[in-house]
Amino acid sequence: LSFDIGGLKDLIKHKKNGYLIKKINYKNFDDGMKYFLKNLENMKHSKYFSKISKKYTKNKINQKYTKMFKEIINN
Repeated sequence: LSFDIGGLKDLIKHKKNGYLIKKINYKNFDDGMKYFLKNLENMKHSKYFSKISKKYTKNKINQKYTKMFKEIINN
């Protein structure tokens, strides 16, 4: 579940591996949350979900942040 802004819309394929909220308001957020929770299991089997899950594991993200922080400290 995400708002349709920034880089997130490049990762999330609407109603395939997540839900993109077009307009930022409570009604759209509520609709998106209901859809996401109702369809989460189906989305987990999506090729998009699998691709993102492998590319953005906690370990890989931690490694990227650690590398970035080390570069900042050393410069």
